[in-house]
Amino acid sequence: METSALQLVKDQAQDEGLWFNAETASEAYLQQALRALHDAVEREENQTTKGQVMKLEIDKTYLIKHSRKGSFIARVIGADLDFTYAIIVGGKAEALLKENERHAGESVSFRTSFVTSAVEQPGKG
Repeated sequence: METSALQLVKDQAQDEGLWFNAETASEAYLQQALRALHDAVEREENQTTKGQVMKLEIDKTYLIKHSRKGSFIARVIGADLDFTYAIIVGGKAEALLKENERHAGESVSFRTSFVTSAVEQPGKG
């Protein structure tokens, strides 16, 4: 049975054996390269299936569903070509490592191309 690149990325993202705290430069380099590969595969998949990347407006609050960070409510404070910057106002933004999770009141950055849906929250802008 053939496995898609996206399915391999999803399987590897859950493999704790790959995402330990690197102790050597070689381990850190390999993890960095694997993250870059995962980003490329997911970005290509999102652009293929979704078409255009969502545009989130600054100073508006959204219920965001993100393919890596899960669901959370955040107020957008900035953006560039690839990333959106926001403050969490509800829920939490998940991460591979627990210490990288973000909670209400904390800032978060995320790849805009990985946003699967964003619903503006009335009265919270």
